[in-house]
Amino acid sequence: MENLKKDVGITISLFEMVPIIPKNLRLKRGAKEQAVLSITNAYIILVCPKIDHCNHRRCTSTSDNICEFCDGEVLAKPFWRAYTPAPSSKKLCQKACSWRSDSTRCYPGTCSNELASQCTCTKGFTGTHCQTMTEKANILENECKLKDSAGRVLTNPSDPNTASPQPTIWTNNVIWHEADTKWDAKYTLTETPPAPDPNGVNHYVTDFKYGIVHATTKLVLERNSATVGQILYICPGVSERSPKTSGFICRETLTLSALPVPFQHDDKMTFTIKANIGGYLKLMNRENNNNIEYHSLTQSVHEREYLYHWDLVNPYHCVGVSPAGSCPQFLTVVDLTENDVNSWVRGSHEFHEN
Repeated sequence: MENLKKDVGITISLFEMVPIIPKNLRLKRGAKEQAVLSITNAYIILVCPKIDHCNHRRCTSTSDNICEFCDGEVLAKPFWRAYTPAPSSKKLCQKACSWRSDSTRCYPGTCSNELASQCTCTKGFTGTHCQTMTEKANILENECKLKDSAGRVLTNPSDPNTASPQPTIWTNNVIWHEADTKWDAKYTLTETPPAPDPNGVNHYVTDFKYGIVHATTKLVLERNSATVGQILYICPGVSERSPKTSGFICRETLTLSALPVPFQHDDKMTFTIKANIGGYLKLMNRENNNNIEYHSLTQSVHEREYLYHWDLVNPYHCVGVSPAGSCPQFLTVVDLTENDVNSWVRGSHEFHEN
């Protein structure tokens, strides 16, 4: 068979159907060969040139060679093939956006001409499969109110609609016994992704959910440059499988006795809120009995942080201890608590006399 290939300049196959050379054709092998090959019950077949990732080629010559169907082409329609011949008029089999892990799901996103090389992720997503979220949850309002048994309240931040960083809230009260915390958030896409198809007919993605999937409120107490205690509250009502895009509220009263109280001079307590956005998609693997696969989105995190600082050094005025005329002006400022107390500022510190 190999000798015949060399003599007639064509490829021989008994398994592909292409134009037939008549039976009983007598072909001379060459000058050194005296025998004549007679082909009577077989066909000499012209094989169409190779097309990468093509499962079946058709041609009448090398110039009109096309691919009838490509590797992974379950149906000849978008979202049903791992390689597509369509953009090249069947001259090539090009990698399509698909369910295959070595391609791209490109969801949420769109694929121009079905091509994986032309995947454009929906705004707010990036990555090989458009699986990584780049935007953050919108925290609408947040505050922490320290309370003591006398009814005093100290709010941080002073404006609940203000994002961090904010000025440190100073206090000399060592008997705060609870912290009322509350905040809310939402997240919606700024661009609408293609709709999934629960039946898998018009898209291999059958389900897609996104939103706030995890949220926490945390108080961390630092003393002498070391963390000595913390309270962590995991907000209920959200998870990767049950995300929320709106209406998310996290409220909880935290008991400060869980920390090493009473508070001491130079203690610092951080009030931190954190919202993760994420979600998942489900897709139909058309080459594996249409099994449904679950894929998590890569989450992004939005965190806000506010600081309380204890200063237990009593304020003083320099009259009587400094030369006449050298004392700075005594300054009275608006108090941040919700009760009438006197407040002074010395340097950058704010003090409260109860």
